[in-house]
Amino acid sequence: MFDKHSDLKLIKRCKRGEEEAFAKLLAVYRNAIYGHCLRMVRHEDDARDMSQEIFIKVFTMLDRFDESYAFSSWIFRIAT
Repeated sequence: MFDKHSDLKLIKRCKRGEEEAFAKLLAVYRNAIYGHCLRMVRHEDDARDMSQEIFIKVFTMLDRFDESYAFSSWIFRIAT
């Protein structure tokens, strides 16, 4: 489902300040994170708000991401 190699390329571009790369990363994970949040809170508006907060947190903490791990694991851990 998620491609670690493609994710890492996008993450490296994000860390260089390329906003387009973050938009692509967001597009890859948007629906999965929203679905994850929806299963936890069972309310669409709350799940959308949570998803937005998660992506803000991911953006601000991206420099702390350890590239030896899968980004998908990291972002879902933040979401949980």
